Amino acid sequence: MVTMTNNRTGNRFVVCCLLFCCAGMLFAQNSQREGAAPDKKIGTDMNGNHVYVQGRVRQVGNMPFTEIVITDDDENDWYISAKEKNILENITSARITVEGTAYINEIYLADGRYVGLRRRLENIKLVK
Repeated sequence: MVTMTNNRTGNRFVVCCLLFCCAGMLFAQNSQREGAAPDKKIGTDMNGNHVYVQGRVRQVGNMPFTEIVITDDDENDWYISAKEKNILENITSARITVEGTAYINEIYLADGRYVGLRRRLENIKLVK
């Protein structure tokens, strides 16, 4: 006795799997293009330079791993070094100006996508 099976169902399954794989590769390529690093004009070359930063003091993160940042008018977060965070942690929400040494690093994910910049201030002094 010979039985015939409907082979169309199997073909549809294979076609659907191929479509999903192609769509996944397409989205992955688009996200890498969007996450490409911008021009070097941003300021990563200002590492070690003396800067003045004016903005609002905020505390970010979850206990016990909180950090102090100053958010400037352009919505950039400047992270304060851990050894100097006691200078600003009692005046969160205040608008201040500090001077210090700037260090800027580019951040990349494990898959190579560019995320943004991490701005850090060291040797800070409260100006106002």
